[in-house]
Amino acid sequence: MVAMSEMSGMPAARVHLLMGALLVARLLHPLGMYVGPRTLQFQICRVGGIVLTILVLIASALLLVWRSLTGAISPQEVFIRVCNIKIIVADLTLF
Repeated sequence: MVAMSEMSGMPAARVHLLMGALLVARLLHPLGMYVGPRTLQFQICRVGGIVLTILVLIASALLLVWRSLTGAISPQEVFIRVCNIKIIVADLTLF
């Protein structure tokens, strides 16, 4: 969803903020798997990573809906851009 937001013309600072939060969340989650359940490190790392990941997904979805409703970009335009990227990637895999 963050990639779709970037393709829709979202400012780079917002994209970097969302991806930075997602990176931190995905790095925290496995750290909590090496400790026992119901410990402070488990709560901070594993649960915190899960919650942060879900918050990034919700924020991305809300930003896309907001951009679509305000007319910043139409859903058709996002679909066309995604299809164009798939075609380019498919052409590159042929070589």
